[in-house]
Amino acid sequence: MFVKKLKYRLLLTILSINTLMLIVTIGLSTVSLDRGFLDYLNQSQASRAEKLAANLSGYYHTHHSWQRFADSKREWMKYIYRFSDVEGHAKSQFSPDGKEHDTGRLSHRHKQPRPTDLLGKSNTRFLLLDEKKQVIVGPSHIAIEDLVTVAIDLDDHAVGYLGFRQHTELASSIDRLFINQQRNNFIFIALGIFITSIIMAFFIAGRLSRPLKSMAEVTKKIAAGNYQVRATGKGGEELNTLSNTINVLAESLRQSQLGRQRWVADIAHELRTPLAILKGEIEAMVDGVRPMNKMNLESLQQEVSHLTLLVDDLKELSNVDQGALNYQMMDCNVSEILSSVLLLAQQERKAVIDVQYNAIETPDIYADSKRLKQLFSNLLQNTLRYTETGGSLQVVVSVHAETIEVLWQDSSPGVSAQDLPHLTERLYRAENSRNRAFGGSGLGLAIVKSICDGHGFTLTPSHSLLGGLCWQLVIPLGDVVDDNQKNHRGE
Repeated sequence: MFVKKLKYRLLLTILSINTLMLIVTIGLSTVSLDRGFLDYLNQSQASRAEKLAANLSGYYHTHHSWQRFADSKREWMKYIYRFSDVEGHAKSQFSPDGKEHDTGRLSHRHKQPRPTDLLGKSNTRFLLLDEKKQVIVGPSHIAIEDLVTVAIDLDDHAVGYLGFRQHTELASSIDRLFINQQRNNFIFIALGIFITSIIMAFFIAGRLSRPLKSMAEVTKKIAAGNYQVRATGKGGEELNTLSNTINVLAESLRQSQLGRQRWVADIAHELRTPLAILKGEIEAMVDGVRPMNKMNLESLQQEVSHLTLLVDDLKELSNVDQGALNYQMMDCNVSEILSSVLLLAQQERKAVIDVQYNAIETPDIYADSKRLKQLFSNLLQNTLRYTETGGSLQVVVSVHAETIEVLWQDSSPGVSAQDLPHLTERLYRAENSRNRAFGGSGLGLAIVKSICDGHGFTLTPSHSLLGGLCWQLVIPLGDVVDDNQKNHRGE
């Protein structure tokens, strides 16, 4: 329904624009035609006036006066007619005495108009003026200022003037007929263009709406939960970009759905293992198979601790997703925090590996000291769980111009190159089996990654020179806290 409405809107828009353009074009063309034709008539009359003035100069040279024309208006009209080509009847040249010399033939079938037939036509617009611009032949009521005059020169002296009034409107019926015919032609052309525009508008609107209709159907299926469908963009670069964007959205939603399904399945698996152990041991105690002594109760306590750790980590990651993970920002020292974490592990005798650490002074940074301690603690717990007994951990801190770099390397076992990009994913373990005897909740490194993202740190895993895993932590110096982090300071 939406696409259908869009099609008609496009059609209406195109037709409206074309109609407006046609109306404006016809209006401007009509005005231009009227003015252009009047300009043509005036220029043509000016050209005739110059030719007539040249011939009148020869006439004056022969007769030395204008008395003949002053005595008879008819003689003036006959003279004008002979020397003009207004109607295209005369194709002759005349001698100064006013006699005709034929240079071409006229059709015997064509009747030459009489001079009296020219009354009211353009030839009657010519007035003969003396050297003082007084009217000799022509209407005397016309002001000289309203006339265009052409000098009749003889020996570089004006012996008279030929005057005429410029056209301000179409006086001739033939001229009006010509203009009306041109206007009708414009109207017919405009109607043809308008009909063509209607056909083209239907074609263009349909061409644009068809791919949009297909994309609308795809988006409806995506909204209904079918993330396998894909849009096929056909119709130009813009529509192709739109269809690609829809496809990217569909793929993102599909990956998100798969991630949620995998997330639920992983959580169920992580919860099922300790619950199954608890259930089995409790049932064994109830049935009397296993005695209720300190050792068995400590085993139950260990599984409860695993569940508590898992729930706590899930809660913390949930806070990260909701943007509710608070950061208490303050000036703190990376070297001091790192030293306290490693020293505490040694004091509690948790470190069954050799720890090497170059304790150097580092500049203070603006960060959450508790979160930094949690970051290093999680990295240490990951090393202690997976590094073989008797192995080693090497922590090297270096200070650069704009960053502090922490290089965290442990000994074997290592991880494959395929596992490296996934180590910070939630509930991901590099070992093939999912036996919890080798690891914790599977969320520790994911929490480390979220803390790094929250502070603007960069954490990159790679293969260690010691045979195990290497973490490169890059901490920018200065205030690296953005507005979103400032809102979560909890201050």
